[in-house]
Amino acid sequence: MIFAHIAGLSEKLKNKIKDAFLNSDYIFQDLEAFTEKIIQDKNMIALIQRYEYYCEKAKSNNITKFQSKQFIIKSKEIERKMNFYWKNKINYYILNLINSTSPTKKIILLGYCNFFKNIRIFINIQTNIKLFINIMSSVQNNIDNFTKDIITSNLDNYRNDIINGTFNLDLLNPSYLIKKREITTNIYLKNGYDLKTWDQICKLLSISLQPYDTPSILYFASKINYETKINLKKIIAYSDDWIALVSAIGDKNLIKGYSNDDENKPFVQEIIKNSLQKLNDSIILYIITNTTTFKPIFTKNYIYKYETNKVVQIYKKININNISTSLKKKGIKLIKKLN
Repeated sequence: MIFAHIAGLSEKLKNKIKDAFLNSDYIFQDLEAFTEKIIQDKNMIALIQRYEYYCEKAKSNNITKFQSKQFIIKSKEIERKMNFYWKNKINYYILNLINSTSPTKKIILLGYCNFFKNIRIFINIQTNIKLFINIMSSVQNNIDNFTKDIITSNLDNYRNDIINGTFNLDLLNPSYLIKKREITTNIYLKNGYDLKTWDQICKLLSISLQPYDTPSILYFASKINYETKINLKKIIAYSDDWIALVSAIGDKNLIKGYSNDDENKPFVQEIIKNSLQKLNDSIILYIITNTTTFKPIFTKNYIYKYETNKVVQIYKKININNISTSLKKKGIKLIKKLN
């Protein structure tokens, strides 16, 4: 399985994080190495050549506007094929990595997961931990060092392209790189990634390597009435009963957590208006005391959910007539979207 994906790292930071967790249970894989491999693939080379051919033809002075438009349409068509080919190949490489890695190891993907021709096209990495390293709020010295790392890497890796005049010289311009970084950061945030500093990322990775204890009581909620056992391919239970209730709704427009990571300030918030109304429903809360088969699902902040593929014995079940009412009684703050 993929334990985490960390994007936005320079080559220097990639090497630094690998060195920091050398000889650990982590397996690091650079996604950009996969992309580079795909770009060198003969099929992709052919697509790129055709794409560049039609782009150049569209700029020709000896054609009509209609012909130029047709060449642009052709180039867009080839670009879509490139995107489809890249997406399939990179998912294939990731699946191979998962299948060839021992279950005792944790895979961490590094680098960008967007299509190299269009930053807004993503592959969805199947992991709960999606992080983007935060350097823009760091001291100016850190930002300067980051851009220097990128420029140094570009000079080292693309020397011949620079000499031949085929390299985009904007990628050697600190101001351009900082602006591009801001745009990239915002795009990744909109795709569900969380900004974390270097220290925060290292702390998270360190904590996940430590021995853990599964809680003696876990909670599972469902509309289905199970009698004595729960038998599913995968059962996800929670350390907090109220989180189990909200999670059972399965609505991504409801976010839950603790304000400022304070356990005394639990909340549920709707990100689309009227989503909280879905909590005006009945459900069954199951209490599980035989938790030995459960393993933690690590998240970006703390461990609160656990999974098992074994049959689970029910210790007790509680009929919840109205989830919203139950949450309010537990002191869970329900936050409505104002606009």
